[in-house]
Amino acid sequence: MQLEELVADEYQMHRMDKDMHLVEAALISDRLIASRDESVRSDFRMFACDIRALSTLTWVNPCVPEDEAMDWLKAGAPSERHRFLCPRRVRRRRRRRR
Repeated sequence: MQLEELVADEYQMHRMDKDMHLVEAALISDRLIASRDESVRSDFRMFACDIRALSTLTWVNPCVPEDEAMDWLKAGAPSERHRFLCPRRVRRRRRRRR
């Protein structure tokens, strides 16, 4: 399913389009986004569980104390479920056939 099919609010879609470059860069690199924009993080989070590609993107806000972004970065930016845009979806590894 595509984001454009889910977002009904034109203003919300405009906000998300404005930061789509962050999402696209994360998808082709390390799946990490650091941004101070809480409203657009909330927008993407709203649809992340319905769009597989967005679900396990990690989004941190360096200005939100609860995100502990600096400590997390110093620790090597480990993949932590609570930082995913959709924390309830976990990427499962495929088993290798023997």
